[in-house]
Amino acid sequence: MKKYIIYMLLALLPAALVYADVEDFGDNGRTNAVEQTVADESPDEAYEQLELLGEAIMHIRRHYVEEATFGDIFDGALKGMFLNLDPHSAFLDEEALREMEDDTKGHFGGIGIQIGFRDGMLSVIAPIEGTPAFRAGLAAGDRIIEIDGEKTLNMSLRDAVNRLRGPQGTEVTVRLMRQGREDSWEVTIVRDVIDVASVKGARIVRPGIGYVRLTQFSQPTGRDLKEALLELEKEGMGALVLDLRNNAGGLLRSAVEVAQLFLPRNALIVTTRGRKGV
Repeated sequence: MKKYIIYMLLALLPAALVYADVEDFGDNGRTNAVEQTVADESPDEAYEQLELLGEAIMHIRRHYVEEATFGDIFDGALKGMFLNLDPHSAFLDEEALREMEDDTKGHFGGIGIQIGFRDGMLSVIAPIEGTPAFRAGLAAGDRIIEIDGEKTLNMSLRDAVNRLRGPQGTEVTVRLMRQGREDSWEVTIVRDVIDVASVKGARIVRPGIGYVRLTQFSQPTGRDLKEALLELEKEGMGALVLDLRNNAGGLLRSAVEVAQLFLPRNALIVTTRGRKGV
């Protein structure tokens, strides 16, 4: 790939990427972590704290006013432990991990809209062109007041996303309101596989100057950006505007793949350090 001048638009780029790559360390990894913690402190102190934690869990399980399963209690305990760490450390349960994987893969089953809260109401931020929601006529600013007959008034954003997403070919019915229209209406939409491109707007903006926007660092980002740059080079690109404004972050590995396209071979891109060194 040829070398060319790069201009980067960085306004509002997050200071840190959202996700490191997720790995399964298996039983040995978990055992070693516990052994290391015990080794750092006296064994008696470690076991005393573990015993106290066990007593608290059993007390909640047996006596709390509302019945709580061991799964609920352990999930709460794990999330609480991470709250005492830095803001970038978090516990992901199975559902949250699945959502993260869907986001970073760039494709999932759904109807193809970006949603959020406006004036306290669940609203369509934008439909994605070519998706079922786009073809059904949903528009930016539409209020989603019901999903499959359930009102969204006190529904969390995560719950709403989970209800709208689903396997390809399944249906979801939403009730909408639109400014300037007095009545609400229902529309039933068949879910499809939604592909969210992270490399957008690749084009020659002036003779010899290319432009590419990166919206996030998902799994296909490095590959897709390389393909876009090769096409722009064929069109005579000698300089590039790489637009990272409002980039939502993403996978560290994908960000490294992007950097490798512009930096010399064997250049240091990023290092990670733990309590006991690299």
